[in-house]
Amino acid sequence: MKTIIFYLAVSLAFTLLSVTSHSKPIDVKLKSGQVLIYEWNRKEILQISDSKNVPDWMQTNRFSITITNRSENKLIFTAQMLKKTEQHIQAGEIYTRNYAFPELKNYFWEIWEPETSEEILYSLPFNYEMNLNT
Repeated sequence: MKTIIFYLAVSLAFTLLSVTSHSKPIDVKLKSGQVLIYEWNRKEILQISDSKNVPDWMQTNRFSITITNRSENKLIFTAQMLKKTEQHIQAGEIYTRNYAFPELKNYFWEIWEPETSEEILYSLPFNYEMNLNT
């Protein structure tokens, strides 16, 4: 009986928390020519023992969004990847891969078959048009 009351109390608390945690949207005033830069890092940690954690894989992504044109109902912007790197640690050695500078083999870029799209599309800017009314 006590466990049922506990679970009911917890479910009621989560229900009330979700009802009260609705947030208001934030209006962002975007202007033509404005540049927004976003960066995020992702890490995978290898736990060797209870007290020692070692980063096993790290990835950094940075891209920019440039506002090209803005009207009352339309937003036109350009998005481009600025930085994308990966680091792997294997047998104590650190292997780094930078997508901006692919590895050279016989003075040519060595582009591997499965990752061809990432190597080619990395430096290209993409233009987007967004309807703000829908």
